[in-house]
Amino acid sequence: MTTTGECIPKQNNSIGDRVTRIRAVLVVIGIAMVAAALAADWLGIGSDPGFGISQILLATVGLGSLLSGFALGIAVVPRWAKRFIFSRAGLVLGGLFVGLLASELSLRVVEFVNNPWVRTETNARRQVVPDPKLGIRLAAHTGGHDGKGFRNDTVPGQVDIVAIGDSQTWGENAIRSEAWPQTLARLSGLSVYNMALGGYGPVHYWALLEEALELSPKMIVIGLYFGNDLYDAYVLAHGNDAYAGFRNESVAGDLMNDTVTSRIRALKDAWEEFLTRYRWSLWLAHQSAVVRLLYNCGWWPTSIEPWKEYRPSKAWAFAFPDHAAVYEQGDVRTVFTTTYRLLALELDEPRITEGLRITKQMIRRIHARTEARGVHLLVMLIPTKEMVHTNALRRLQGQLTEAHSRLVQMELRAKAEILSLCKDHAIECLDGLPVLEQAVEQGEQIYPSGRDGHPNARGYFLIASAVNQALARNGW
Repeated sequence: MTTTGECIPKQNNSIGDRVTRIRAVLVVIGIAMVAAALAADWLGIGSDPGFGISQILLATVGLGSLLSGFALGIAVVPRWAKRFIFSRAGLVLGGLFVGLLASELSLRVVEFVNNPWVRTETNARRQVVPDPKLGIRLAAHTGGHDGKGFRNDTVPGQVDIVAIGDSQTWGENAIRSEAWPQTLARLSGLSVYNMALGGYGPVHYWALLEEALELSPKMIVIGLYFGNDLYDAYVLAHGNDAYAGFRNESVAGDLMNDTVTSRIRALKDAWEEFLTRYRWSLWLAHQSAVVRLLYNCGWWPTSIEPWKEYRPSKAWAFAFPDHAAVYEQGDVRTVFTTTYRLLALELDEPRITEGLRITKQMIRRIHARTEARGVHLLVMLIPTKEMVHTNALRRLQGQLTEAHSRLVQMELRAKAEILSLCKDHAIECLDGLPVLEQAVEQGEQIYPSGRDGHPNARGYFLIASAVNQALARNGW
C-alpha cells in the first residue's frame, strides 16, 4: 500500500510537468506570432501596408495558441483568477474581445469587396525595379497595374490616346477608375492608356515616348504639373548621365551640386518630426479597420493619412506659419504647403531655371517626334493647389502671404513661357486652371483637406472634362 501510494503523486507530477511544458510552448508560440503580426511591416513579411489580411491571420492563430496555453493551465490558475474569468466581468471582457476581432475581420472583408484595388495599388508602388532610362518603374503585374507596370488592366495593342505624366496623372487619392485618363475614356468613348507614375517628370515623358508610340495612338497628352515637374526635369537630366546631352554645358558644372533637394528634404523632415506627437494614434489608425470606421464616423481623434486630412495638417500650419497656410470657406477646407511648392518653382534659383529650360526642350522634342509620326500632341497644364485657390483666398483674407504671392508669381511666369513655346511651335496647350478655379469659386472640395496637393476624384473628373472638351472642339 505504501509503495502504491508513493507512485500516484509521481504520475500526477509527470502529467502536470508535461502539461506545463506544452502550455509554455503554446504561450511562447502565441506571443511570437502576435509580435510578428504587429511588426510585419518592419520584418518585411506583410502582404499589405498596415495590418493586412496576412497579419490578421497570423495574429488570430497566435491568439488561439495563447488561449489554448492558458486553457491547459487553467488547473493551476489561482482561485481568484478562475473566479474572475468565469465572472460576469470576465465574460463581458472576453465577449468584447471576440466581438472586436470578428468586427475587424468583417470590416476587412467589406473594405476589400468595396474597394479591392486601394491596398494592392498602394503596396504595388513599393515594388519598383531599376530602369536605365527612367531610374525606376513599377514591376510588371503588381496590384492594379499591367504588364508594363502602368495603371491599366492590360497593355492593349492599339489605343486612341496615351496620357503621360506623374502622380497627378497616375491618380493619387483616387481609385484607378477615377484617375483622369480613365475618366477621360468614359467621357469621350475613346480608349485611353495611363502611362504615368509618381516622381516622373518631363525627361521621363520624353523617355517614355517610344513606348507610347508603340501603341499606335492618335493623340498623346502630356500632363505637365507645375508643382514639381521643373524640379524633376533638372534632377533627372543632371543626375543621370544618359541625359547629359540635355544639360546646359555653360553652367553644368555648377548645377551638378543639387542644393534644392536638401532644402526640400529638410521641410519633409520637419513634417515627419511634427507627426511624432501623433505616433501611436496614427499607428492604430493605419492598422485597424475598426479604427478607420470610427474615423470615418468622426469618432476618432487623429487622421488616418495626416498629409491628406485636416486636423494634423492644420496644426502643422499653425506651428509653421512661414511654411504653410490654412484655407477655410464654408464646408471647403485645405492646407497649403507654400514654401515647399515654392522651392520647386523658384525661377530665380538657377537649378529650377535649368529645369524650365529642359522642360521646354523636352516639349519641343516630343512634338517633333509625334508630328513626324502623324500623332497629335496635347500639353495639359496642371496647376498647383495653391494657384487654384489664389483668387478665393484673396477674397477671404484680403492678401496672400509673402511665400504664397511669390509662388503665384513664379507659377504664372513658368506658365507664360510654356504657353509662348507652344504658340510658337503650333503645339496645342490646355490650361487646367480655369475649370479647377471655377469649382473652388462654386464651393467644391476638389483637393483633400490636408497638405496633399493631388486632386480628389472630383478634381480629376474636372481635369478629364477639360481635356474632353478640347477633344470635342477639335472634332474628336
